[in-house]
Amino acid sequence: MGITHAAVVAVADDGTSPVGSDEWNAAHSVDTITGIQDAQTPLTLTRFFQNFVASYAGYIQANFQNKDTGSSSSTDVVCTTDSGTDTAEYIDLGINGSGYAGAWGSAKDGYLYVDGGASGIGDLIIGTAQANTTITLQAGASGAIANGFFASTTYQAAYNKGLEERLGGVIWTKTSATTLASFTTAATLIGAVGTGVGTLTLPANFLTVGRTIRIRMKGVYGDTTTAPTLNFTITLGGVTVVTSTAITMTTASMTNRPWELDVDIVCRATGTTATVIGSGFVRGANTAAVMALWPLVATAAVNVDTTASAVLGVTVACGTSNAANTITCHTATVEVIG
Repeated sequence: MGITHAAVVAVADDGTSPVGSDEWNAAHSVDTITGIQDAQTPLTLTRFFQNFVASYAGYIQANFQNKDTGSSSSTDVVCTTDSGTDTAEYIDLGINGSGYAGAWGSAKDGYLYVDGGASGIGDLIIGTAQANTTITLQAGASGAIANGFFASTTYQAAYNKGLEERLGGVIWTKTSATTLASFTTAATLIGAVGTGVGTLTLPANFLTVGRTIRIRMKGVYGDTTTAPTLNFTITLGGVTVVTSTAITMTTASMTNRPWELDVDIVCRATGTTATVIGSGFVRGANTAAVMALWPLVATAAVNVDTTASAVLGVTVACGTSNAANTITCHTATVEVIG
């Protein structure tokens, strides 16, 4: 049935239901359900036992409040399985009271918790029904995405700025090839904006101690009879993190020979004078049948500013400009670990 604004249903501790009695509210011993505006037509639904309908130019709510201020007091909405109880096989949505001092967080903390009754049972599933939708974790503000903290065993900052709240995993994937030819000056090999999906920009304060950025790239190269040298450089926010020596990839005229790059950048300290260190390798076919490996190793950490956003860069310079001296990056990924 619809509920009018004049109707109040009160349920006492003993299960009785006096209507319109203020004494229950004064004693904080009842829950009240108050309709908004005039009676409304209930929805036509299946598999339900209660339906409340209202019309109001704002948000409406079903409110539960525990007025006790004790150290173990909270307000909870609990659903159980067919064999569940209030101690096992349930899901609990609740909030701690102002005086709470127990094991479940601090006073006024909210929570959503599943107890499956046994080890390995009781996963928590959060999802959307439609394709091309987004699940957003939000902390720090109401009504707008803001920087905040999502806690595990230690705090890790989470950001939406292009990373879609990813705390780990691939944040950028190359989707179109980048080819360099007839060049000597260092040029981008990982690609400009529009050559991949995701982002190459790390937001301010994204790097934490121990967090690793892994860059993997693959492609082909070619050269003239007089083989040129190639020099690979990895940068973060314009700062050189690691660079190769001048690599002579091959001594014979070749085309479409494979190469790959694998580099890790590890954050060791954070702040305006933070430190990161990089290490990795470049591997390529220096003859028709042999793959050689050249190191990209930093002998010491370098200073970067992790409080500001920073763009990842991979450049390569060629020792001799010639139309036959080419290098192409076909695939590349940037991955966050930790």
